Amino acid sequence: MESLRVGPLILKVPKSADSSVKTGAWDQVVSLTDFYPTLLDRCGLPPNDDVVGSSLKPLLDNPSEPWEYPAFTFKEDDHKSVQFGFPRYIEYDDGSMDL
Repeated sequence: MESLRVGPLILKVPKSADSSVKTGAWDQVVSLTDFYPTLLDRCGLPPNDDVVGSSLKPLLDNPSEPWEYPAFTFKEDDHKSVQFGFPRYIEYDDGSMDL
């Protein structure tokens, strides 16, 4: 499932009137589906309830903030995984599983 990993994820928030944005790194597992909600949140736009994902703004504001959202991954109809923290559960197309 290496093809489903992206790392490290690097975000650069431009300087703005919002001086609360901190620099730093976090170890929490996030998903690429979190980009769109993050952009909406950072731009002050209302959330879109039709999409999956959570805004990363709390982590951008405070890198040590606890992250309570799992990362789901689907690769065609073959593989599925869910990761919450560092354990990762994977189901393969042949029915085998990994944790």
